[in-house]
Amino acid sequence: MDFVMALIYVMLLLLTAFLGAWPTLCGRFKRWRKHGVFVLLTTVISIAIWVVWIVMYTYGNEQHHSPTWDDPTLAVALAANAWTFVLFYVIPEVSQMTLSPQWGGFWHIEALRCH
Repeated sequence: MDFVMALIYVMLLLLTAFLGAWPTLCGRFKRWRKHGVFVLLTTVISIAIWVVWIVMYTYGNEQHHSPTWDDPTLAVALAANAWTFVLFYVIPEVSQMTLSPQWGGFWHIEALRCH
């Protein structure tokens, strides 16, 4: 029962992030489109990881007839999700924020100085 509740919670969060990122692509604010693409890409890959994990979990338990398959598979899925978040969301967001304004960046040294 705990497995099902945790899985429902994770899938609900992924669905919320996936659906919440779509308005940024359709809106009039072009600066938010990059951020929406980063969120969409991250959630799509994360959903794929979870689907593969669910298939491996159900198929592995069916084949091995024991729950020893669960923990290593979950560890791999969680590590893959963490790396997905870092590679497809954190690094692109940080790189976009540190670009100069002429290249579309968010932060600029001159803008941070007090006059």
